[in-house]
Order: sequence, then C-alpha cells, then structure tokens
Amino acid sequence: MDFNNVLLNKDDGIALIIINRPKALNALNYETLKELDSVLDIVENDDLSVISDIF
Repeated sequence: MDFNNVLLNKDDGIALIIINRPKALNALNYETLKELDSVLDIVENDDLSVISDIF
C-alpha cells in the first residue's frame, strides 16, 4: 500500500515508520493521522515489533 505522508519499512520482524512531510516540518494533519492508523494496522496484522523514536 502506498502512502503520501508515511513511510513503512519492514525488516526482520521490525517495522520502521517514518513521517515524511519535510515541507510541513513533519506536522501531523488529518491525512497523516489516517495513514499512521493504517500503517499501525498493517504492523499489527503482520505481527511486527515497533520501536518508537519521535524527534
């Protein structure tokens, strides 16, 4: 599945989720939140681990 504002990389049971809105300084909007919700559903269904680092 393709997303406009979120990148999902899966490797060895680990999911890396990246908010990719550099022009908006990665600010969250409705579309980004919906994409994050979809990505988290994918991660949950694939039984992946997520490491969160927000900076």
